[in-house]
Amino acid sequence: LISINPLLVEDMLVSTCLWSREDGLLTTEIVKKAMELNYLQLDTRGGALLTYPKGGRQGGLNFVYQCSLDQSAITIKNVLENFIDTSLDLYKRLRETRPPLKVSKSLDRDLEQRQVVFEKICNGDRTILEQIFALPDPSMIKSRLLSLAFCAIDSKDLGLCRRVILAIGNLAKTQSDFNLEIIRKSLFERVLEHNLFDED
Repeated sequence: LISINPLLVEDMLVSTCLWSREDGLLTTEIVKKAMELNYLQLDTRGGALLTYPKGGRQGGLNFVYQCSLDQSAITIKNVLENFIDTSLDLYKRLRETRPPLKVSKSLDRDLEQRQVVFEKICNGDRTILEQIFALPDPSMIKSRLLSLAFCAIDSKDLGLCRRVILAIGNLAKTQSDFNLEIIRKSLFERVLEHNLFDED
């Protein structure tokens, strides 16, 4: 999603979100990487990476670019195309900052504390999901993800369902060796069982 806001009559501000709460906590490593990319605005091609809310670890990261409106339509079109290309490049580079996923010895015990797990996920903490994706066997990953998601769906709390499923989907997209399709159908069928589509 790209937002274009007029600052003054002659300027506009183009912005897009590169890291949101759905991507997990805005860790020190990610903020440090953003600062490195901001240095001299070479990697950002004149734009800037900004955190929101200011300094908030629970917040996100926007990429913004300010340019003059006093240009030809072709020039503005080029500016927007360059902005999109730069945004995609920064998006990938920020995600390369993630540390290798590790499995905790207490993973299964932690998963039993569903309410605590859901609260953490809703607050942007993806640690438990990262540990699941770090399991060596795809079938183990599938069973634990479905168990967690089914519990959220069975609660019939639409807000919780959305946050948990979105968190799983976003993290799955960063795992090149995991096929999200193997759980998508099961999740869809479970949602249909509870007629949740009728309520939303």
